[in-house]
Amino acid sequence: MTAFASGSLLSARFDASALRPAERFKAYAARMEGLVEPHPTRGTEDHAEWAYSYWQVGDLLFSDHRLGPMKSFRRRDHKLRGHVLVRCLRRGEMHTIHGGRPTRIEAGEGHLFDLNVPFHSMIAAPVHGLSVAIPYEAIGYDPSRHGSHITFRAEDPVGWMLSRSMEAMTEQLDRIERQDAPRFAEAFTGLIRGLAMGGSRHDSVNARLGDEVRRAVFAYIEQRLHDENLDAARIARKFNASRATVYRWFEDHGGVRTYISGRRLERARRELEAGGPSRGRVARVGERWGYPDPAHFSRRFRAEFGVSPSDVMHAAEPLAKED
Repeated sequence: MTAFASGSLLSARFDASALRPAERFKAYAARMEGLVEPHPTRGTEDHAEWAYSYWQVGDLLFSDHRLGPMKSFRRRDHKLRGHVLVRCLRRGEMHTIHGGRPTRIEAGEGHLFDLNVPFHSMIAAPVHGLSVAIPYEAIGYDPSRHGSHITFRAEDPVGWMLSRSMEAMTEQLDRIERQDAPRFAEAFTGLIRGLAMGGSRHDSVNARLGDEVRRAVFAYIEQRLHDENLDAARIARKFNASRATVYRWFEDHGGVRTYISGRRLERARRELEAGGPSRGRVARVGERWGYPDPAHFSRRFRAEFGVSPSDVMHAAEPLAKED
């Protein structure tokens, strides 16, 4: 990897083409630690081009990636929380499951992802992609109002302008001086703010719910997480809505079941963190939050947080002793 500073933007580049085939993907994956978790798949070792460039422009982090077949996972404990990722592909396509929702990303489209929401991606053939990580506050993104994943199609004027702007900005990054970075960052975030955050038809369905109704729905769920019969039908009856409406309310959370499951796992995690280890405690906590099968609880917990319930419980032991 080569890093540059001087008077130009802070940047870093990596190109694995000079390495042996068996080492190329491993070298790339090692450099992605903390951002995503890459894994090989069919065709990974046969692909020669594993390369990226990063540029720091004020509070924004631009990247240009050329990748081959692989799959990758992003967990809640990875870096760049409190950011959105705007991604455009110049070549190829990739499949992503973000917040439980499957999406195909094609060349020419624009996609905005909330990086606080775990996701995994699959690339089956070579891709060339551009992306920029942007702090929430820079564009006025609010996860309670805006969708965790917003798509701008290539045939949509907004999608067309977004992808062309990304390409134009990336092509000029090596020419921008560091003292000019804040000015360019403000100009670019203003563009994204206007394109991606301004149109009501691209907002989350939650943005169209009244604040009181939205708070009431989520409060109702939070108070009844122990209820094994809590589902879309019960929520629909409570709020005099159709099931289809309830499903739309939770589209950006991966669906009603995914949202409820995630909240139960979060409450279980908090409970495990609140005390030290004891025999059978993981099983008792899992059962209390709707997971009577300890093995199933452990699998779901690890998928959500990247660690096992036992790991969380034992990590809390020193804190429990101090108390």
